Order: sequence, then structure tokens, then C-alpha cells
Amino acid sequence: MQQLIADITTYNKTRQMDVSYEDTDMMRLLTKVTEDMADDITDAGGTVQFADLPKITGVQFLLTQLFMNLFRNSLKFAKKDVPLKIIISYEGMTAGSVSGRSYHHITVTDNGIGFDNKYNEQIFKVFSRLHTSAQFEGSGIGLALCRKIMHNYKGFISAEGEVGTGAKFTLLFPEK
Repeated sequence: MQQLIADITTYNKTRQMDVSYEDTDMMRLLTKVTEDMADDITDAGGTVQFADLPKITGVQFLLTQLFMNLFRNSLKFAKKDVPLKIIISYEGMTAGSVSGRSYHHITVTDNGIGFDNKYNEQIFKVFSRLHTSAQFEGSGIGLALCRKIMHNYKGFISAEGEVGTGAKFTLLFPEK
């Protein structure tokens, strides 16, 4: 119940925050997130890899929440007896087909249990779950929070999965 309340509070904060955007070094931010979650990652026998990432104009608190929720999702849905691997990659700039803007294209991929792609939109809805709470703990808010954060950035998040293989989250952050 405490986790649910904390998640709801964080979700509501993203809507109400009066924030100022600043250049954020994504390498530094992800190093800090990885360090903060090191015990959980180690317990899962996991590793996190990321190559050179750009600076992104954003709010450090929200970016931290975004990546912590994506990491928690990967940890929660890791395969038993298989070391978890989370890979963050930067695909460079992508031209937006709708807005005409350019976007930083970042992917977060894991080798967890994956999911059927027919649920790739449902997983972003508040309190939407693909599994029972007896199977996997959680509040059903984490990925909804990720979508809300990306919406606040006027960016996009999408997901692809393959059952038994893993999940891939694509993040498009607008250039400045």
C-alpha cells in the first residue's frame, strides 16, 4: 500500500510540477541511476550497459524517475536463473514525421520474459497489468508514469516485446 501511495504521488507530481529545463548529461544521470539501484541489479545477477549518450534538455528529477521505472520494470520481469541484461543505446537524431522536429532516439532493451505485442499500448495505462499481483508485485503505475513524463517532454515512448526474449522501450526526446 505504501508503494502504491508513493507511486500515485509521483505520478501526480509530474502533472503539477513547475519545472525549469536544463541540459542534462545522460551519461552521468544513468551512472547515478545504476549506482542507486546497484543492490537490486546485483541481486538479479544483472548488468547495465550504455554507450555514449547525449545531453538532453530536461528535468533531472523526471529523467531519473523515467529510467528508474524502466529499470524496475526490467528487474521485475527478469527471467529466473538467467542474468538480467539491460542495454541503453543511442540511435542518434530522428526526424519526426508528424511534428517536423528532430528527436534524440534512445532505446532501453532487456532480456526478460517479454510480452505479447498486442499489449504494447495497454502496458502504459494506469493500473493496467498483464499479470496478477500474486505473480508479479507492483502498483501498475510505473510505465504509465514513464508515458506521462515523455508526454511532458513532448516526446514519445513505445514498447515492443517478444514473449520469452525480452522487451524494448523506445524513447524519443525532442531536440531542445
